[in-house]
Formats: sequence, C-alpha cells, structure tokens
Amino acid sequence: MGMRVLDTAEGRGRLVLDVQDHHRGGGGTVAVNGGVLAYLLDAVVGLAVHSSNPPDTVGQVTLSLNVEYLAPMMVASQVVGEGEVVRRGGSRAFVDGRLYTDDGSVACRAHAVLRIFRRRA
Repeated sequence: MGMRVLDTAEGRGRLVLDVQDHHRGGGGTVAVNGGVLAYLLDAVVGLAVHSSNPPDTVGQVTLSLNVEYLAPMMVASQVVGEGEVVRRGGSRAFVDGRLYTDDGSVACRAHAVLRIFRRRA
C-alpha cells in the first residue's frame, strides 16, 4: 500500500500514506477511496496494539472494525493516521483509530477489537 510508520509509544501508533492516483476514488474524484481508508485504519489500530504487546505475544488479528466516514478524505499528498488502545485485557484490545485531512480535521475514524495470541506456558 505504501504506508510508513511515523512513531509508536505504549498503546499508540501513527502512520502516513503518500497518496498516489490509484488510492483515489473512481469517477474523477480526488478523494481517497473508502476501502483504502479502511485498510489504513486497520493498520493503525493494529500498530497501536502491537506497540503494547507483552513479550510472549505470538500474533494478533482484528475481530471487528467499525469504520465511520465523516467527510470525504480530501488531501493533497498524505493521509496521517493515529491509533490508540482504549482498553486491553489478556486476549482482547479495544482500539480507536483516526485519519486526518490536510487541515487536521478527522475525516474517518474506527473502533476496533483485536484478539491477541500469547505463547502458552
């Protein structure tokens, strides 16, 4: 897809996508395609969870991803995303993600639940 990790911290992650023509919607629109935005949100919530996984973690998967499109994603060249773990237990994490337009407003957000797999003792 072409995204890059900007930074991570305990339970947080940020990434950026350099938008190309193939990321934009059809019909001549300059807005970024909704499927691309959902993919970015899945990536950024996963990054946030990964940043706080204990050492015995062997994997993680998204169980649910509820995407809300608030406005068309009108950006000149980049989409920036942020994810934050809201709550986590032994095998589940509840995470929020946001994607920002050039002016810093939220155009798209998601609430996700991820399953965390840990090595058995």
